[in-house]
Amino acid sequence: DYCGSYGCEVGAKSSTLAALWPKTLATGNCQIRPLSSVFHVETGTDGRATGVRYFDSRGLEQRVRAKVVILACSAMETARLMLLSTGPRHAQGLGNHSGLVGRNLMFSGLGTGEAEFSRQDPRIAAIDWRQPFVNRSLQDFYILDRDSDHPRKGGTIGFLLPHKNPIHTAERLATLGRQEPLWGKALKDELRRNQREVRVLDFEVFSETLPTAGSRVTLDGEIKDRFRLPAARFAVQRHPLDLEVNAIVIERALEILRAMGDAQVRATRRGLLTYFLAAGT
Repeated sequence: DYCGSYGCEVGAKSSTLAALWPKTLATGNCQIRPLSSVFHVETGTDGRATGVRYFDSRGLEQRVRAKVVILACSAMETARLMLLSTGPRHAQGLGNHSGLVGRNLMFSGLGTGEAEFSRQDPRIAAIDWRQPFVNRSLQDFYILDRDSDHPRKGGTIGFLLPHKNPIHTAERLATLGRQEPLWGKALKDELRRNQREVRVLDFEVFSETLPTAGSRVTLDGEIKDRFRLPAARFAVQRHPLDLEVNAIVIERALEILRAMGDAQVRATRRGLLTYFLAAGT
């Protein structure tokens, strides 16, 4: 039950760590250098990458020569590394002749909601609830206005069971949808009701966000990381259509939950961004 949001004790999780690295290392053609941090991509007189400089696990500077350098540090840290990697042909940072490196930073739009079904409902009682996850996703609304002259991207709806971590459960019941958090006996009563009387089905919406030039990654002028290098600084300029699309897809998710039968249905979060899902730059 705890593989979601946690490491997997038996290696069954389809993560890079469990599914890909063991096979890659077994070829004998790959090394992992943990606790190391690349801070500069070196380039030759022709402007092409020739290797990298990095700090190793002891904090000492090292150099690796390479025919091919692949940057895979996600949207923000890849942009930061490119901006740090100045050279004779890259005065403004690697590949940044146009000034576009770091721009058009995008996150996924986020919305959440839930439905509470009575355990007395015979349809709910008939479900085998022993499985740890539901994990059913819909992309019926991935494209909005599909048949029009101007279709646009919507988003994905994922249905899931609330995580069983008891502290997470207490925090969720104490705060979600409430002006004031529950405390003491009121929270204990809500925890008992949640366990004895209802079944909860959650949903998450991951909706489209549009690129804007004002959403970007730059090098911070003051804050340094532990290697005394400029930290990544990011700014967010949201497109007006982002909130509209998020609201549409959330409403579709609520409609599906209402169609399942008698339930208390509500959206718990609207119009947010998932800062851990970054793209662009």
